[in-house]
Amino acid sequence: IVVASRNDPWMRLDRSCHLARAWNSDLIDLGHAGHINVDSGFGPWSGGKELRDSLLHRSMAAPSIPAHSQRVAI
Repeated sequence: IVVASRNDPWMRLDRSCHLARAWNSDLIDLGHAGHINVDSGFGPWSGGKELRDSLLHRSMAAPSIPAHSQRVAI
């Protein structure tokens, strides 16, 4: 999961979209939230915990890949 902001000075939204596509990940657009960190005023974030829980749930449901295997992007 890629969580992005439309006005993050460190990561433009188009770059976040590109990375989400490259990683085959979902993109969560938080709108104009600035840089997403504690210094920007973000405190405890229940939405972040929900995203984490969703990711954990999906990872448990996914088939396991043998340790000797490597996933290669084509």
